[in-house]
Amino acid sequence: MTRGLHLNLDDAWLEESLELPLLDAREWGPQLRFSAPERLMEEFYCKYESRLMPFLLYGSGDFII
Repeated sequence: MTRGLHLNLDDAWLEESLELPLLDAREWGPQLRFSAPERLMEEFYCKYESRLMPFLLYGSGDFII
């Protein structure tokens, strides 16, 4: 069982320091900032929901997921 996942939206965290499997979603980063439209958040979630953990913790605070 995977204990976590590094959802990389903006390269804010060095991959090596987390020791978690990496999901590269940087193409979504600029679109999912604090004021992202609900439609866009839903599109992102539908694309990645099967790989996301039940609990999501993110770093910089300017993403809404």
